[in-house]
Amino acid sequence: KEFQAWEAGAKVDITKLRGILLPIIEMALNDRTIILDLNEYSDPNKYLYHHCIATGLITGVIAQKLGYDRGVTIQLALGGALADSGMAKISPSIRDKKGALTEMEFNEIRKHPIYSYQMIKDIPVLKQAVKAAVFQHHERLDGSGYPTGEKVDKITMEAQIIAVADVFHAMICERAYRAKELSFKVLERRVW
Repeated sequence: KEFQAWEAGAKVDITKLRGILLPIIEMALNDRTIILDLNEYSDPNKYLYHHCIATGLITGVIAQKLGYDRGVTIQLALGGALADSGMAKISPSIRDKKGALTEMEFNEIRKHPIYSYQMIKDIPVLKQAVKAAVFQHHERLDGSGYPTGEKVDKITMEAQIIAVADVFHAMICERAYRAKELSFKVLERRVW
């Protein structure tokens, strides 16, 4: 419902979002094995909504494992959940397309981190590092990412954490155009 509200132009209500997400984040932080079962809850027709929540949970678990304190871990988990909020600003005809995207359509998809950042930049309770991570979550160490093509030394660790969470969840979920992979197989591949 929140995502649909963003599509209609509503602002991100961080208080409401925290109320929804904090209990789930706490559950994942208390039992990290939950993230290995996330693909069981995914529905290809509701992938984007599930992906946002799962990316937040996985981000939180990674941050916790890396030793971030509880407050930063929760901030990063919220950032992970909001990283694709900008997809609400992409036309559903592009966002939900079953076949290959045209170059123009892909260029529009590549703008979603910018839209995500614009949607959260004025939320005072989110730390600047989290906002930057949302903006950079599709950057890649070799410079092949987007939206700006930054390389390793310019990409924050927080953005790298969200990126790993984002890719991991995408790989373990069935999508309209590809089958899901088993969590342990994805972990074995070490594609990051």
